[in-house]
Amino acid sequence: MSGLGIVPYLGAVARVDTAATAFAHRAPGYSLLIVSQWTNQRETEQNIAWARETFESLRPYMTDRSYVNNLIAEDGQKVHEVWGANYRRLVTVERRYDPDNIFRLNHNIDPSPEVPQCPR
Repeated sequence: MSGLGIVPYLGAVARVDTAATAFAHRAPGYSLLIVSQWTNQRETEQNIAWARETFESLRPYMTDRSYVNNLIAEDGQKVHEVWGANYRRLVTVERRYDPDNIFRLNHNIDPSPEVPQCPR
């Protein structure tokens, strides 16, 4: 029940300016999703190992970009990679429409004044 999802980002996606929408990754390329699923609890370690080994073997061919729908639960730092150069602009939108951060249970754009700088 495990596999790889490879989604091309070509054509119209790559022709849109990175500042035109929230989604900043407009360079032609592919998105990779590694899915590891199982029903037998005894297969847990084997399936997790497969996913990790697959990721590590493909890492040399990947960029450090991420797609928000493919993120795992984490500490919130990857959200900067998702939005890239558009992150600061999205903080401004978040401050206007969700200043109390009600919609914080996702991969959050924090509206607080002490928002860390995007590393890019």
